[in-house]
Amino acid sequence: MFDGQILIGGTSGPTIYSPWFPRQGDFLIATLQVISTAATGGTKTLKVEVATKNTEDTGDGTVVAGDLTIEANAASFTESNTWGPGVLKELVRFKFTISSDGDNWLFRMLDNVWYDAVKA
Repeated sequence: MFDGQILIGGTSGPTIYSPWFPRQGDFLIATLQVISTAATGGTKTLKVEVATKNTEDTGDGTVVAGDLTIEANAASFTESNTWGPGVLKELVRFKFTISSDGDNWLFRMLDNVWYDAVKA
């Protein structure tokens, strides 16, 4: 979905948003994979959150509960999370936040997996 993106930390740990994309199901499984990082130490992280809104809404959208967080010294640089049902509106996007100054992260977001809730 987003392949080989670079986030370079500024003076206050920047926040970057992805473009909006349409919701394609009741549930979303998103996977973050860090390719490389120049960050060191357990307190330096790359956090991915999901924001959502309806097409007629303005602004950055509402961040929903749950996130993907990877620390610079993590044993695994791949993390997945599931959102839904009922929390995702018509439009969805990712919010990327670097925890501190001077961190550089090379990462990708794998293709999203969407699926609908099952009704018995």
